[in-house]
Amino acid sequence: MSDPTSPSLFDQMVTVMPRSEDDLSTFVLRNNEKRRPLPYGIRRGTFSLSDGTRIPYYTAIAENEKAVIVGCSGFKNDFPLTFRNIAKLKSEGYSLVWMAFPNPQRNRGFFDHFRLAEEQFLLDPPEPIRDILDTTSPKIFLGQSTGSLLYLMLSGREHAIPRLKSDFCGAILSAPFIESSNSSRRHAPIRSKIFDQFIAHNQDKLPFETTLGRLYLEMSQYECKPRPDVDYMIPTLGQAGEIMAHGRAYADIIYDASAGTHKAIIPTAFFIGGQDPFACPLTARDIGMKIGAKIHESEAQHSPISEGKDTFQLFMETAKEMTEGRFVAPEPVEVVSEPVKLDESTARFLNATTSLFQRAFGRSVADTEVRGEPERRAVDTSNALRLK
Repeated sequence: MSDPTSPSLFDQMVTVMPRSEDDLSTFVLRNNEKRRPLPYGIRRGTFSLSDGTRIPYYTAIAENEKAVIVGCSGFKNDFPLTFRNIAKLKSEGYSLVWMAFPNPQRNRGFFDHFRLAEEQFLLDPPEPIRDILDTTSPKIFLGQSTGSLLYLMLSGREHAIPRLKSDFCGAILSAPFIESSNSSRRHAPIRSKIFDQFIAHNQDKLPFETTLGRLYLEMSQYECKPRPDVDYMIPTLGQAGEIMAHGRAYADIIYDASAGTHKAIIPTAFFIGGQDPFACPLTARDIGMKIGAKIHESEAQHSPISEGKDTFQLFMETAKEMTEGRFVAPEPVEVVSEPVKLDESTARFLNATTSLFQRAFGRSVADTEVRGEPERRAVDTSNALRLK
């Protein structure tokens, strides 16, 4: 495994992008293919962090610009929207510039690089991006999944608040990944404990390389077969755990404070998929309520903005309200649900049982426990690990 302090843990030679105009699935474009033009005038480039890590970014400039959407995509996917959505936004006068995260394949220790990248991109953009952002057009931040989480974390840091408030008229956060959909400590504490133990025993494995992962892939009819590019498109269990550790730390701060203590610094909207198998919609809803974000929840999955015409139209209406100063955010409110705490003996039992099953049978106790314990939605742990 690469040294987690070194940018060599990233593969700079690949781009993960949509297969077609409306396709939410992805494929890997290798470095020797990167000269292939992207549709709708989308251009790609890179900028460097102080440690030498190269960060991909993309631009799509509208001819008659009336606003700029500044975005950050999710983990192991360079695009926060479909190509057709990007084309529609351009035709409506929205320019787009967004960064993507470099691809760590199976390596861990990437999150601090991601945090530095998004901070530099938003607070101190390099020359090519700065020229695009040096405009009088209003700007909106758009985050997807891990990009949404990192924005939430950054917006709570004192040194970042003045710049974010002066530069942006609003933030739209799609499917913020704070906790995995099937392992919320507050809404599914037993499953959370099992999942944490399962991660600890399978740090470097992809979901389908475990018995539990294969089981749920079959149950969900999700096709995920071993192939050369799969390391670039699907997180390992350890990578999922690394992101979730930071999401949970952020959530603890919000949950432990009274409503409004960490009120959103600019008008903010959450787009949440009620059937999201990756990011927990219940945790996202709680956090949105406590910081005073307007919550738009649909029956979508992990790309709620792009999965339907109605939600994309609502996204465009929200962006317009923000740029015109008409967006009305709700007041922060307390969440009524309380976390269910495991007593010490139950926690010890789960630890011991999970470890025993893992060593003896190469699988997790979750294979038998979770399957019969539906909790507000069907359990699909394998998909919960695929954090796009």
